[in-house]
Amino acid sequence: MADRPTLLHMSMHGEVIAHLREQRRSGRIELTYTELARDRWPARTPVVSCSLPVASHRQDATAFLNGLLPEGQTRATLAAQRDLVASDTWGLLAAFGRDIAGALSISDPDDDAAGRKPHAVDYASFDELAAAISALPDHPLGAHADSELSLAGLQDKLLLVATDGPTGWGRPVAGLPSTHILKPDPLAHPGVVVREAEALRIARRSELTTIDPQLLEIADRPCLLVNRYDRIVDGGHVRRIHQEDLLQAVGLDPAARHGRVKYQDHGGPGYRDAATLLLERSAAPDAELDTLAGAMVFTVLIGNADAHAKNLSLLLDPPGTVRLAPLYDTVPTVLFPKLEVRCAMWVGGVYRSLDDVTQNELVREIAGRHAWKIPTDEAPTVVERWIHRIGEHADDTPTGHHIGRRAEQLLDTAP
Repeated sequence: MADRPTLLHMSMHGEVIAHLREQRRSGRIELTYTELARDRWPARTPVVSCSLPVASHRQDATAFLNGLLPEGQTRATLAAQRDLVASDTWGLLAAFGRDIAGALSISDPDDDAAGRKPHAVDYASFDELAAAISALPDHPLGAHADSELSLAGLQDKLLLVATDGPTGWGRPVAGLPSTHILKPDPLAHPGVVVREAEALRIARRSELTTIDPQLLEIADRPCLLVNRYDRIVDGGHVRRIHQEDLLQAVGLDPAARHGRVKYQDHGGPGYRDAATLLLERSAAPDAELDTLAGAMVFTVLIGNADAHAKNLSLLLDPPGTVRLAPLYDTVPTVLFPKLEVRCAMWVGGVYRSLDDVTQNELVREIAGRHAWKIPTDEAPTVVERWIHRIGEHADDTPTGHHIGRRAEQLLDTAP
């Protein structure tokens, strides 16, 4: 970017619904809904975020916007590509905001290049795809000078779009919405993507996710390919589905507490906060709370200690409605001795290890002193039903075997 923009447009499905302005002294970014948005949706409607409902006044959107960007070294490397510092949220959004999580697109209205037609660059061979994976440390998410994309998280990943090219995959350019995410197996923890694929398949059979995982072997390295649940592909058209993670929904900045605020130990939200949002915002809170209970039981059964507030999301589609998003990033961390065991989100007060969770804690979480509004006498039935349901879909894999063992343990500790 030659000149630093003073205004950014936030669009949804091709219409500008908000303006963003940077407060240079404070570093804050303020959001103002456009007249079009205020006429279309009543005040307090969660359109961009539950933490940024429709209003006539300016709102501090810094925390939400930071949640659209990667973390750690990935963010630093993206910033260096555009001669920015990693803390420059405004500059990063102006450079990489056209393809972000959910249905939003952020662009500089004065940038002539922003009007060019988005397209894809085909990976002409699997050798090229392998080279892109090898280059991820220098080109996070597969971003190059002509890329305008971002996705939150720390893990190496490549954003792809399905094409008719030789490999069937391309690199999205100029804000073309990516449709898939490719995760290479982390070298420090081999086998993670295989276990994650196993968990996702069980979650899909249990109707807790719509993600259909595929395992690919690229240059002798296992890779997990997943479809983005915030994209619907209909023929040649891609429709973006709006979503936000739980940390964004409660208005917390992922950079807070040295980047640890996504964990409940460090002040982040927990299952109760998700339940409260669903109670307040969902059109069908009973069904959503039941699904949330299923997600929590699933997390305990697979032993995913990294199920933090950025790994639990809400769908805001159509605007004004709030539903639980499909499960994703379902890594059974318990199967990897070097990974964290402390609970990212507490369960009934248990936080040291998911292994300490029994049926009592699961019931207490949804019907205890700060209840989800599920009646106390119904909570044990809800928990037990989900244990049986997920356990029935466990298969002959290491993750499935762990689920089977853990399900038996939980059922043996019935309240």
